[in-house]
Amino acid sequence: MDASIRRRTAFGMLTDLAPPSGGEVDSVTALLPELTDLVSPEAQGRCIRIWAAAIRAGSWPDPRLAPTLPGVPIGPDTNLVAHTRRVMRACRDVGHAIAHGEIRPDLDILLEAAALHDVAKLVEYEPAQGHGFVLSAVGRSLPHAAIGAQWAIAVGAPESVARAIYVHTPAVAATPDSIEAIILFAVDQVDADASRLGAGVPPSAKRALLGGATAR
Repeated sequence: MDASIRRRTAFGMLTDLAPPSGGEVDSVTALLPELTDLVSPEAQGRCIRIWAAAIRAGSWPDPRLAPTLPGVPIGPDTNLVAHTRRVMRACRDVGHAIAHGEIRPDLDILLEAAALHDVAKLVEYEPAQGHGFVLSAVGRSLPHAAIGAQWAIAVGAPESVARAIYVHTPAVAATPDSIEAIILFAVDQVDADASRLGAGVPPSAKRALLGGATAR
């Protein structure tokens, strides 16, 4: 395979970012029907390509079995795919709601970043022996936001998309500095705290907004 489509990520993890097969395209679009909200076919294609690559690289037989947060058990509403879909829908709605004057979020940038913001959790976490999940060797070394941003750049996403992915988590010190990144950060924190509350885990959005949260 051409070296230009095989990119090294954290600590030697080799991720195949080749174009997905027809079956992979069908699988990803079935998992994330919200991708049709993206106007740009190129943006849709990048999202599908990265999700397909992450599924291949991860240890999860089904991405709906992958986690969202430490301390939150995996379930029908608390898994990576369910969370991503909710964040995409909420980002779309918030983007429409606040579009006024000169503040008009670019919905394709916002939705591409929302689709990809947590995709690297497929390699950040792995199933634990017996039950649950643990950080993988890669996850212990680099946050999913950094991996996801790198993947976005590797397939030609705009810098604004990669930046929004990178800064969406309090685990990264850099702060959101575009309206799209601000919306993604806020929506992601709200949905994460809804999952925490449902699992009896204390919420962390305020600490995140104040720069004090360490949750990934």
